[in-house]
Amino acid sequence: MLIQKYIYRAAFILSVFLPIVCFGTETKQQIGAITIEGAKIFSDRELLRIAGIKPEQTYKPDTNEWIVRRINRAYLERGFIKAEVSVRKESSIPQPTGKQEIIDLKITISEGPAYHVRRTEVMGNETTNHKVVMRAAGLWPEEPYNPNRTDRWVDGLNRLGRFELVKREDIEVNVNDQEHFADVLFHLKEKPGLKIRRH
Repeated sequence: MLIQKYIYRAAFILSVFLPIVCFGTETKQQIGAITIEGAKIFSDRELLRIAGIKPEQTYKPDTNEWIVRRINRAYLERGFIKAEVSVRKESSIPQPTGKQEIIDLKITISEGPAYHVRRTEVMGNETTNHKVVMRAAGLWPEEPYNPNRTDRWVDGLNRLGRFELVKREDIEVNVNDQEHFADVLFHLKEKPGLKIRRH
């Protein structure tokens, strides 16, 4: 029984002490060279700013995901809904101290075509002018099509206060992959007793 007690105590001490030792010798990682391929819409300098990275910056486990997410968002804002971004890392030789490893990054982008909003249509706006609806939604023909803006359209229409609660399902989007455009149709229901609003 006494031996078992000492074994448990020794196991507890090791469980506390070993992580401290391992943490003290953990290899630090730092971003080294960054190369970008396939980008045409943005310059390399713009993409580095968008991604929020630069050489000599600390490299973290989620750095690659962070880069992909931010660059994808920038392309969506320009209407590049098919853009694909990938990040590959290559480890160079660790520094002499053995505590720092340089990570070279290669960002590859396949932009694809840019999509735009071709036509907007509103159903159920008997007393509310079409332009009033579009201004509230923040959507205009010929602007880049970004599917992530749907929530913004919904919020804007609900703030307008002239329609029953607007939901994502009330917005129908038809995307044409041959000619690279999107038609947006709003299915709305006006609140009763509204005065005509044309401006």
